[in-house]
Amino acid sequence: MSHKPAPVVDVHTHVYLPRYVELMRERTSLPKIVKDNQGQDKLLILPDEDLDGGAGGRPVHSEYWNLDKKLEWMRANNIHSSVLSLANPWLDFMDVSEAAPYAKALNDDMDDLCSKYGGNFYGFGVLPVTDGAAAAAEIQRLKTKTWMRGAILGTRTVDGQGLDSPQLEPLWQAAEENDMTIFIHPHYGVGNEHYNNYGHALILALGFPFETSTAVSKIVLSGVLERHPRKIVDCSLWRNASFPRWPN
Repeated sequence: MSHKPAPVVDVHTHVYLPRYVELMRERTSLPKIVKDNQGQDKLLILPDEDLDGGAGGRPVHSEYWNLDKKLEWMRANNIHSSVLSLANPWLDFMDVSEAAPYAKALNDDMDDLCSKYGGNFYGFGVLPVTDGAAAAAEIQRLKTKTWMRGAILGTRTVDGQGLDSPQLEPLWQAAEENDMTIFIHPHYGVGNEHYNNYGHALILALGFPFETSTAVSKIVLSGVLERHPRKIVDCSLWRNASFPRWPN
């Protein structure tokens, strides 16, 4: 008896929305998009990668926002649908006066983009993490969007605090009340001082997993999941992220 394979859903796939790309092109400090010596757009987002000996950035081209090309690749690999999220560094570098309106605009853009593909694409929104109350308000608004299924979150706020920061309590409360998945994703790396001269390779392979491990451990040990037991927290494990075994 033959069985039809279950549809595959990819929950970790990124885009850079056109509005976000234009923002990056306008910026003069990290994160930003610059032209290299060959005239190619390069996205500089990791700490110190615009300095001599830094990681050097990544090429930026239409595959970052062209969903027709992404859908073609999905079909070739038996992927039925994908949950899209804005790639790092999201809005972590903005204060709330800028981040809140940008979050609304980008989330509206994502919802509108997904609507054109009849269920092949859904979205994780971005949040103004510099202010817990503003992030909570945006979570409530995301709940009203047809194609949005949660929010992506970096591992710390603009002032360097982690996800265990008391100022994020309204965010976790709103996520629980609205049954909103929070997808935790690394960006900054841990131990980056050891990874010089190897581009993005070691920052992503080692720094990102350790960063994820630290962020999620702080969520657990600070009691976030005890205070909000119905909250769904997913995380980008980045290959070899690991977590301690905590006592009951």
